[in-house]
Amino acid sequence: MKRLSRALRRLRDSFRSPAADRAFVLLKVCFVLSLLVYMAWQVHHQVFSRRVREVPLSMALSFLSMQVMLITLELLLSCLIKQKDATRRNFSSRALPLIRKNLAEHIAGEDRFRPLLAMCIVHGSDVQRSLADFLGSVDGSARARLTALASSLGVSWVWEKVALYGTAEQRKDAAFHLGLLATSSSSEVLRRMLADASPHVRTAASRSLLRMGASADVDQVYRSCLQSPLLVRALLMTDLQPHAARLLDEIFPPVFAAGEESQLAAALELAAGWMSRFPYAKLVSLLVHPCSSVRAAALPLLQFEGSPAQVETWIFAGLADTEEPVRLAAARLAGKLRLRSAIPALESSLGDPHGELTRESLRALGAMGPEGWQILERAVLSPHPKLAARAAEALSAAHVSPFEAA
Repeated sequence: MKRLSRALRRLRDSFRSPAADRAFVLLKVCFVLSLLVYMAWQVHHQVFSRRVREVPLSMALSFLSMQVMLITLELLLSCLIKQKDATRRNFSSRALPLIRKNLAEHIAGEDRFRPLLAMCIVHGSDVQRSLADFLGSVDGSARARLTALASSLGVSWVWEKVALYGTAEQRKDAAFHLGLLATSSSSEVLRRMLADASPHVRTAASRSLLRMGASADVDQVYRSCLQSPLLVRALLMTDLQPHAARLLDEIFPPVFAAGEESQLAAALELAAGWMSRFPYAKLVSLLVHPCSSVRAAALPLLQFEGSPAQVETWIFAGLADTEEPVRLAAARLAGKLRLRSAIPALESSLGDPHGELTRESLRALGAMGPEGWQILERAVLSPHPKLAARAAEALSAAHVSPFEAA
C-alpha cells in the first residue's frame, strides 16, 4: 500500500508540474481546433457544397456559420450559468442564517449535531464556509468544540482530501482551514503539503503550521523554506520572524555545517530580512566563503555587526570581487549606508551600460548626495543611450528622496 501511495503521489505531482500544464493546454487547443475544422467541413459537405459551387466560398460560409452557432451557444450557456449562480446564491442566502444560528447554539453548549448533519446533505459547502468563519473568530473551548463538530460532520476529512487532491486554489484554501482545526491529522496533512508543487499552497500550509506554533513544525517550515523559491521565502519572512532568534541559534548551525550552498544563502537572506545580528567571527567566515552567492548574501548582515571601518573594508573587498553577485551586493550596501568613500569605486563600475552592476552603482551614487549626483549628471550626457537613461532614472529617484535632509 505504501508503494502504491508513493506511486500515486508521484503521478499526481507529475500532472501538476508546469510542463504538464503547458502540454495539457496545448492538447486542448489542438482538440478544439480539430473539432472546429471537422464541424466546418461537415457543414460544407452537407449544406453549402450542394448550393455553392466555389469551394473557397462554401468553406468560408461554413466557418462563418460555425462561428455564429458557437457565439449563440456561448451566450445561451452564459445566461444559463448566471441563472444557476443566482439560484444557488438565493438558495444559500436562505440557509446561511439557520446554519449560523445552529453553530452559535452549538458553541453555547447545545448539541446541534443532527440538524447540522442534515444541512450538510443539501448545503454542504455553506456549512463548510460557515464553520471556517466561526473557527477563525473563536478560541479556546469554543474552537475545541467546533473542531470536534467538524470531525463528527466529516468536514475535516473533506478538507484533508481537498488539500491533497484538489486544484491549486482549493488546496490553498484547504490549508488555511486545516490550520484553524489544529488537530494531529490536520498537522500531518499540512506537513505533507510543504512539498506541494504550487508555491502558494506551500506558503498557505507553512503559515497554518506557524500559527499552530509547535517548535518541530516551525523548524520544518524553516528547513522547507530554505529549499523553496525566493517567492516563498519573501512571503514567509514576516511569519518566521518571531522565531528568528531560536532558529538562528538551533537550526542555522546544522545548515552551516552541512555546507549546502543554496540553503546557506537562503538562510542568510532570511537573516538579513529579520535584521539579525551575527557574531563577527562567524560573519567573516561567511564573507570569505568559496561560493559567491553565500558571500553576496552575507554582505548585508555587516550593517548589523562590525565597526564602521570593518564594514567599509568588506564593502571595498566586495566591490573588487571577481563575481558579479558579490559586487552587486556590495554596491547595494554602499548605497544603503551612503558610504561616500566608495564613490570612486562605484564610478569605475559604470563600464557596461546594460549590466546590472551599472544599475546598482547608479542607484548607490544617487544615495550619496551632491557628490554622487554630479556623477549622475555627467552620465546623463553619456553617448550610450542605456547608460544615460539609467542615470536619469537614478537622478530622478535621488532628487525626490529626502537625502539632503538626512
